Amino acid sequence: MSRSRAGFTLIELLVVTVMLGIISLALYSTFSAGATIWKRTQALVIEEDVNLFLEHFAQDVSTTFLFTGIDFIGKKDRLEFPILLQSRDLQKRTVGKVVYVFNPEAMTVGRAQLDYSALFRTEEPVFARALPRVIQCVFSFYMIDPQTKETYWADDFSAEKGMSLPLAIRIELEVHHGESVQRFVRTVSIPVSQTDD
Repeated sequence: MSRSRAGFTLIELLVVTVMLGIISLALYSTFSAGATIWKRTQALVIEEDVNLFLEHFAQDVSTTFLFTGIDFIGKKDRLEFPILLQSRDLQKRTVGKVVYVFNPEAMTVGRAQLDYSALFRTEEPVFARALPRVIQCVFSFYMIDPQTKETYWADDFSAEKGMSLPLAIRIELEVHHGESVQRFVRTVSIPVSQTDD
């Protein structure tokens, strides 16, 4: 009489269990390494986005100038000033206005530009979502008191304070990054700034 043996031996079960453990460990470490690489990549992308935005902002601010009809307006969460820009309507470089606005509900800093013909037609600016994930954006303005010649930082700018343009603008950003918040600060001087006499 021959007996048929059904089932697995204890040694076979142990070998399979060890092999499953090794495969599970390899899969876990692969996914863990992938998640770590993804987080690092996302951090670099956010930093690059902010740095590109700040470079564009610095270029806009450093090229502003005085122009009758387009006032320099500076508030904590909004900034408007004249610049030279490439007009889509006119197909050439012309005077226009750039506007930066912080929208806390949408967590973005938007940038819009209007050429002189759009300003003449009193069009409203259309904001492109320039920078997402922004928790806070504050503009401040480096001023000089015309009487005392003392310099100071102000939360808003108006030409009535004795200056046609501020000496510099500082932008402070807090950007949401995963579970943390990164802070960025950039100060840009305005070469054509001067006090009114």
